[in-house]
Amino acid sequence: MLAHGVHAYPLIDARGALQLAALICLTTAIAMYKFLLDPEVSVRTALFADQAI
Repeated sequence: MLAHGVHAYPLIDARGALQLAALICLTTAIAMYKFLLDPEVSVRTALFADQAI
C-alpha cells in the first residue's frame, strides 16, 4: 500500500477490511445458493437475482 501512496492506513485496519470483505462475499454466495434451492423460484427470478449481486 505504501508503494501506491497510502500512508495513513494501519495494517491492522487493512486486515480488518479484507476480512470483512471476504465474509461479505461468502455470506452473499451462501444466501444466493440457499435462494436457488427453493423450488418456487423461477429461472428468470434466479437470473435477475444473480445480476443484482
